[in-house]
Amino acid sequence: MFLTYWANELNVWMMIESLQDIQFPGIYRQLAAKLLVDDVEATNQWFDSTSSATISGDEVCRLLEQVDRKVGSRLLVSSRILATIDYSSVVSMLLTITQANTLRDIHIAAGKACHLLLPDGMLTTEQSNGEFTHTINLLADFGDFSSILVEVILCFFLYIQREISPGSENAIRLEFSSQPSFGIDEYQRLWGCEVLFQQQNDRIVFPKKICEIPVNQDDAANARFADISLTALSLPLINQHQNNRVSKQVSDVILSHLEEGSFLNKEAVSQILAVSIRTMSRRLAEEDTNFSECSNNARITYAKQLLCRDKVRISTVALVSGFKSDASFSRSFKKIVGMTPKQYRTQNRIHY
Repeated sequence: MFLTYWANELNVWMMIESLQDIQFPGIYRQLAAKLLVDDVEATNQWFDSTSSATISGDEVCRLLEQVDRKVGSRLLVSSRILATIDYSSVVSMLLTITQANTLRDIHIAAGKACHLLLPDGMLTTEQSNGEFTHTINLLADFGDFSSILVEVILCFFLYIQREISPGSENAIRLEFSSQPSFGIDEYQRLWGCEVLFQQQNDRIVFPKKICEIPVNQDDAANARFADISLTALSLPLINQHQNNRVSKQVSDVILSHLEEGSFLNKEAVSQILAVSIRTMSRRLAEEDTNFSECSNNARITYAKQLLCRDKVRISTVALVSGFKSDASFSRSFKKIVGMTPKQYRTQNRIHY
């Protein structure tokens, strides 16, 4: 009996990784900069490394610590982080890429999306006896911020449910393995559903009656059966609804791929955003712009980043930014920025 206990304890210990080894997608750096926008030092710190493809577990702890310090209430930290997400856009994306008949289908798609945002093995999705659950295994000890990280991940699904079917979230159950830091009634008032602590697992449970709620077929009529894209998912995560202009989305997608060394045409961008070319063009026209202008703006934004580096020649900047000649680059740059590339470099160069 004694040996069996320690063997089990050893197995658990071996599954725990170091925080440095756990890697999250780099879009959390942009989310960090957004959360800490009024903290100049912290914002600069995160923006300085936004190009990194990943963010480690210990950096996630540092981000949560900074948000905790800014918010001033441990109870509200997860809500503050979750409030930066545009759930309307998340749901629209899930409806566009999924042939959804019921809310179960939506939450299956949401689980697949969340897998892109988390390290392998951190999220498990299961269906049993009509219930649908998402369970969290943190993989490592995030210290004082373990409970906040669990809350953010699980309540992401809760907020999606609230967006799809307002009021139905009160039938959902949140289960946490930790002890509550506040009165349970405060958590229930905050999240609007049943909340249990000191449970076996950290999970969110959707009962059968929630899973079987039908989805509006008009919303799901244009399903594309597409794969979920991390780029498409990152847009509603880092853009609040009031700033979620299609032109900004298009430019952001083009810019992110420029930074990876690839150029996207209209068809590729529409596929990433999970909309038809016709719909994308119409919505851009509603904003008094077009794909060409968005592409040009993204290329100039990328060029401005490169021009700040002394060692990159202006002719090279023009080439890697997607311009066919130095002359066309200079014309476009001066039209948008109001000065020549050389003048911009003189005013903004960073010496290495």
